Amino acid sequence: MRALVLLTMSLLMACRGRDLSPPAAADDDTTDEQLTDDQPTDEQPTDEDPTDGDPSVCEPCGNAYVLTVRLTRGTTTQPSPIVVGARLTDHGLGVAAAAVTVTSSRGSVGTINDAGGGDYTAVITPDGTGEYAITVGFADLTVRRTALVLQYVGDAWGQPRMVEGLVNTAGYEDGANVTADGGVLFVQFGPVYFSGFFLAALPRASGGCGGLRLDPDRCTHPWIDTTIGPYAAPERPGFFVGRIDVATGTWRHNSNLYGLGDEEAPIVAPMTMFYGFRRQTDGSYAEPFYVAFDDAQDAIANPFGLHIVSPNIAVFAQQDSETRGFDVFTMPISLDASTILGTYTPGSPPQRGTSFPSTRLDFGDTGTAGTFGTQGNPMLATDSTGAVWAIFTDDEFDAGNAEPLDDDDADGLTAFVHSGDPFPAGTWEKVILPSIINEPGVAETQPFLDDDGYLYFRRESSLLRAHYAGGATAAALADEASWSAPSLELDPAPTSGVGDILVVGEPSVAVVDGKRVLFFVYGRVRAVGDPSGFPDIDMQIGMVEQR
Repeated sequence: MRALVLLTMSLLMACRGRDLSPPAAADDDTTDEQLTDDQPTDEQPTDEDPTDGDPSVCEPCGNAYVLTVRLTRGTTTQPSPIVVGARLTDHGLGVAAAAVTVTSSRGSVGTINDAGGGDYTAVITPDGTGEYAITVGFADLTVRRTALVLQYVGDAWGQPRMVEGLVNTAGYEDGANVTADGGVLFVQFGPVYFSGFFLAALPRASGGCGGLRLDPDRCTHPWIDTTIGPYAAPERPGFFVGRIDVATGTWRHNSNLYGLGDEEAPIVAPMTMFYGFRRQTDGSYAEPFYVAFDDAQDAIANPFGLHIVSPNIAVFAQQDSETRGFDVFTMPISLDASTILGTYTPGSPPQRGTSFPSTRLDFGDTGTAGTFGTQGNPMLATDSTGAVWAIFTDDEFDAGNAEPLDDDDADGLTAFVHSGDPFPAGTWEKVILPSIINEPGVAETQPFLDDDGYLYFRRESSLLRAHYAGGATAAALADEASWSAPSLELDPAPTSGVGDILVVGEPSVAVVDGKRVLFFVYGRVRAVGDPSGFPDIDMQIGMVEQR
C-alpha cells in the first residue's frame, strides 16, 4: 500500500474518434481495481503513428479512458476533511476540461478543481464521524469507495476507509487480525445484531432480557430473534446454520450441542465463526474460508481472539468444561482452506471429541489467588528468526475482581515470556505490563506488537500505541523505561447519534508493498430509538495506511 489510497476503474471503449465526448455505455466489461503506487495506474498507448506504415490496432484509433482516484486526509482540522484527487486519461494522456463528478453520501462536496493535464481535486467537508460513500465519475465510468471519518487520526496515518471485498456485511464483524504480509485477513463473524449481546444482559426493567431469556417469561426482540447479514456463499460459505431457521431467517433458540430443542435455550448464546479472506490484486479481500470448532452446527464453541504467524501457527483463547476461564490454545491452520480446530460431542456440558488437534499452552496457575483467570485476545510475538518469545493477552472478559475465577492481579495487558523447549512446549513467565501501559482505573485490551516494536492496544474506546525498546525478557517488559508514553492513534466520536463511529479496537498491522497498514474494528451507530435506550451498533472492519 502507498500513502495515498489509489483506486482505479478502467473501461476500453469501442472506436469513437479522439474527442472529449463521453464513451458509450458498456455492458459487462467494466473493472474496478485498487492499485498501489508501484503498479501501473494508466493504460499506455499501443497504437503506432498511422503514417509510419505499421499496422494500427484500431483504425481509426478509439478512446481508452482510465479514471483513477486518490483519497487523502486533510490535516487542517479534526475531524479531517477528505481530499479527493482524480485523474482522467485517454491512452495514457491526461484529459482536461472533462465533466468529472464527485458525490458523497454525507458532508458537503466542494468545487471540483480542474488542475490541468487530466487532474481534478475536490474536498469533502465532513458533518460528523462515520462512513462516507464516495463516488467519482466520468460519463459511465465510476469509482466507489467508503472513507471513514473519525474524531481524531494520528499524524502517522492517512485516510481511513472501510475494507473492501466480501469482509463487511450487515452482520457482526469483529476480531480483525491480518497476517504480517497482509495476504490474509481473519474476521470473527455472525449473522447477528451486535447490540443483541448487550440487550440480552440488560435488566428487564430497562428493556432487556435480564440474562435469562425464558424467566420469568419469554423475552423477545428483533435483535435476538432475527438474523442480519449473509450466512451462505459467496460471503460466508459453510456457516453453521444449526441454530437458524433458514426459511425465515430467525433464530431457533436451540442447541444441538447441548441437546436443546427449538425455543428451549434459556439464554441468548451468540453464533459466530472466524473467516479468513485472501487479499486480491485490487487490494480488496475475498475468497472466504472458515476457521472453527466442529460443534454440531451450533456456531457457539468458537475462539476468543485469533492470531496467526508464519508458518501459519495460530493462537486463540477458548473456554470449555476442561478450562477455568479462557485459556490460550495453539495449532497450525491452513491459509488456503477451511480448518476445524477440534470437535465437541453433544452433552451437558459438551465434551472434547477424539479429534481435537488444538493444544492448550501451559501457563499454569497465573493469578495471585491460584486461578487461571482470563487470557483473551492472544498475540504471538516472534523474534527475527521467527521463534516465539512471548504471548500478549488481555483479561477483557473478566467481570470484576470480586469474581472467584478472575485473574485479580491484573486489569489490563499481560505478557507470558517463553523459554526452554521450542514452542509450543517450554515454560512461561507471566508479566503484567507496567502502569505506563496499564493506566490505573481504565481498561486496556486487544494487544498487538508489530515488527518495529510498537504495541497497539485499545484503551476504553480508542486505539493507542507505545514503542517498546527493551529486550525479549520478562524484566524488560515490566520496566517502564522500556516503553514510550502511549500516543493516541484513532479516536471515535464523543457522541452516539445515527451514523457516528463510537468505538474503535482490535488493532492488527501488516506491511504491504513496504507500507504499514493498520486494520481495526469500528462500531457505527446504525439506528437509535430502541425502547432499551441502547443504539443498534454495526460492527465493521476498517483500515488505514501509513503516510
